[in-house]
Amino acid sequence: MSAPPLAEYIRTIVEGASSLPLGQETMLMCEPGHAIVADGMSVVTKLYLRRDDRLYINDGIFCSFAESSFNLFELLARLIKTDGLIGKGSKAFTIFGPTCGSNDQLPQAVSLPGNVREGDWIEFWLLGAYSNGLSTNFNGFGPRRFGNIEES
Repeated sequence: MSAPPLAEYIRTIVEGASSLPLGQETMLMCEPGHAIVADGMSVVTKLYLRRDDRLYINDGIFCSFAESSFNLFELLARLIKTDGLIGKGSKAFTIFGPTCGSNDQLPQAVSLPGNVREGDWIEFWLLGAYSNGLSTNFNGFGPRRFGNIEES
Protein backbone atom coordinates (compact mmCIF):
# COMPACT_ATOMS: atom_id res chain seq x y z
CA MET A 1 0.00 0.00 0.00
CA SER A 2 1.42 3.39 -0.92
CA ALA A 3 -0.10 6.83 -0.64
CA PRO A 4 -0.82 8.83 -3.80
CA PRO A 5 1.19 12.04 -4.28
CA LEU A 6 0.16 14.95 -2.05
CA ALA A 7 -0.86 17.00 -5.13
CA GLU A 8 -3.52 14.38 -5.91
CA TYR A 9 -5.00 14.77 -2.41
CA ILE A 10 -5.04 18.56 -2.73
CA ARG A 11 -6.64 18.41 -6.18
CA THR A 12 -9.41 16.10 -4.91
CA ILE A 13 -10.06 18.32 -1.89
CA VAL A 14 -10.24 21.49 -4.01
CA GLU A 15 -12.59 19.81 -6.50
CA GLY A 16 -14.84 18.55 -3.71
CA ALA A 17 -14.90 21.91 -1.93
CA SER A 18 -15.84 23.75 -5.15
CA SER A 19 -19.15 21.87 -5.20
CA LEU A 20 -20.07 22.99 -1.66
CA PRO A 21 -22.19 26.11 -1.00
CA LEU A 22 -19.37 28.00 0.75
CA GLY A 23 -19.30 31.77 1.05
CA GLN A 24 -16.29 33.94 0.27
CA GLU A 25 -15.57 34.35 3.97
CA THR A 26 -15.32 30.59 4.49
CA MET A 27 -11.85 29.18 4.94
CA LEU A 28 -11.46 25.51 4.15
CA MET A 29 -9.13 23.67 6.50
CA CYS A 30 -8.53 19.96 6.26
CA GLU A 31 -6.12 17.27 7.32
CA PRO A 32 -5.76 14.31 4.92
CA GLY A 33 -4.58 12.05 7.73
CA HIS A 34 -3.61 8.44 7.86
CA ALA A 35 -3.00 7.84 4.16
CA ILE A 36 -0.21 10.40 4.03
CA VAL A 37 1.57 9.47 7.27
CA ALA A 38 0.85 5.72 7.42
CA ASP A 39 4.40 4.67 6.62
CA GLY A 40 5.80 6.97 9.30
CA MET A 41 5.29 4.51 12.16
CA SER A 42 5.71 0.86 13.01
CA VAL A 43 4.91 -0.65 16.38
CA VAL A 44 6.70 -3.73 17.69
CA THR A 45 4.79 -5.68 20.33
CA LYS A 46 5.67 -8.69 22.46
CA LEU A 47 3.45 -11.74 22.55
CA TYR A 48 2.78 -12.68 26.17
CA LEU A 49 0.18 -15.42 25.81
CA ARG A 50 -1.23 -17.67 23.08
CA ARG A 51 -4.46 -19.60 23.53
CA ASP A 52 -5.34 -21.42 20.29
CA ASP A 53 -6.10 -18.63 17.79
CA ARG A 54 -6.08 -15.88 20.45
CA LEU A 55 -2.94 -13.84 21.06
CA TYR A 56 -2.33 -11.46 23.96
CA ILE A 57 0.23 -8.70 23.38
CA ASN A 58 1.66 -5.81 25.41
CA ASP A 59 -0.20 -3.11 23.42
CA GLY A 60 -3.80 -2.55 22.43
CA ILE A 61 -6.57 -0.16 21.45
CA PHE A 62 -5.94 2.14 24.41
CA CYS A 63 -2.40 2.71 23.18
CA SER A 64 -0.93 2.31 19.68
CA PHE A 65 -4.02 0.78 18.07
CA ALA A 66 -6.64 3.39 18.99
CA GLU A 67 -7.09 4.66 15.44
CA SER A 68 -7.47 1.17 14.03
CA SER A 69 -10.44 0.60 16.33
CA PHE A 70 -12.53 3.32 14.68
CA ASN A 71 -11.05 3.73 11.17
CA LEU A 72 -10.89 -0.01 10.50
CA PHE A 73 -7.93 -0.01 8.12
CA GLU A 74 -6.14 -3.31 7.50
CA LEU A 75 -3.55 -4.13 10.13
CA LEU A 76 -0.39 -5.42 8.45
CA ALA A 77 1.92 -7.48 10.62
CA ARG A 78 4.98 -9.66 10.48
CA LEU A 79 6.34 -12.12 12.98
CA ILE A 80 9.77 -11.61 14.52
CA LYS A 81 10.81 -14.85 16.20
CA THR A 82 13.46 -15.00 18.89
CA ASP A 83 14.82 -18.23 17.37
CA GLY A 84 14.65 -16.86 13.82
CA LEU A 85 12.59 -19.79 12.48
CA ILE A 86 9.46 -18.38 10.89
CA GLY A 87 7.02 -21.03 9.71
CA LYS A 88 5.40 -21.18 6.30
CA GLY A 89 1.75 -20.40 5.70
CA SER A 90 -0.44 -18.15 7.75
CA LYS A 91 -3.33 -18.29 10.14
CA ALA A 92 -5.85 -15.67 11.27
CA PHE A 93 -5.44 -14.68 14.91
CA THR A 94 -7.61 -12.56 17.18
CA ILE A 95 -5.36 -10.22 19.14
CA PHE A 96 -6.08 -8.79 22.58
CA GLY A 97 -4.33 -5.97 24.43
CA PRO A 98 -2.96 -6.02 27.98
CA THR A 99 -5.63 -4.08 29.86
CA CYS A 100 -8.65 -5.46 31.66
CA GLY A 101 -10.90 -3.50 29.29
CA SER A 102 -13.35 -5.90 27.67
CA ASN A 103 -13.00 -4.07 24.36
CA ASP A 104 -9.18 -4.14 24.28
CA GLN A 105 -9.20 -6.26 21.14
CA LEU A 106 -7.86 -5.35 17.72
CA PRO A 107 -10.81 -4.78 15.37
CA GLN A 108 -9.95 -7.51 12.88
CA ALA A 109 -8.08 -10.78 12.69
CA VAL A 110 -4.37 -10.53 11.90
CA SER A 111 -2.62 -13.03 9.66
CA LEU A 112 0.61 -14.53 11.05
CA PRO A 113 2.56 -17.78 10.65
CA GLY A 114 0.98 -20.60 12.62
CA ASN A 115 4.10 -21.23 14.72
CA VAL A 116 3.82 -17.91 16.58
CA ARG A 117 4.44 -18.45 20.28
CA GLU A 118 4.86 -16.64 23.58
CA GLY A 119 8.01 -14.53 23.66
CA ASP A 120 7.90 -13.75 19.94
CA TRP A 121 7.59 -10.19 18.65
CA ILE A 122 5.08 -8.84 16.14
CA GLU A 123 5.73 -5.75 14.05
CA PHE A 124 2.68 -3.81 12.87
CA TRP A 125 3.46 -1.27 10.17
CA LEU A 126 1.66 1.55 8.37
CA LEU A 127 0.16 2.80 11.65
CA GLY A 128 0.99 6.45 11.00
CA ALA A 129 1.31 9.34 13.42
CA TYR A 130 -1.94 8.60 15.23
CA SER A 131 -0.52 5.50 16.88
CA ASN A 132 1.27 7.89 19.23
CA GLY A 133 -1.12 10.83 19.13
CA LEU A 134 -4.13 8.86 20.39
CA SER A 135 -2.22 6.74 22.90
CA THR A 136 -3.22 6.75 26.56
CA ASN A 137 -1.84 5.13 29.69
CA PHE A 138 -5.10 3.35 30.47
CA ASN A 139 -4.66 1.10 33.54
CA GLY A 140 -0.94 1.88 33.53
CA PHE A 141 -0.28 0.42 30.08
CA GLY A 142 1.30 2.65 27.48
CA PRO A 143 4.24 2.92 25.11
CA ARG A 144 7.55 2.23 26.80
CA ARG A 145 10.24 2.86 24.22
CA PHE A 146 10.50 4.87 21.04
CA GLY A 147 13.21 4.75 18.42
CA ASN A 148 13.88 6.46 15.12
CA ILE A 149 14.97 4.53 12.07
CA GLU A 150 16.12 6.69 9.21
CA GLU A 151 16.84 5.59 5.68
CA SER A 152 20.20 6.63 4.33
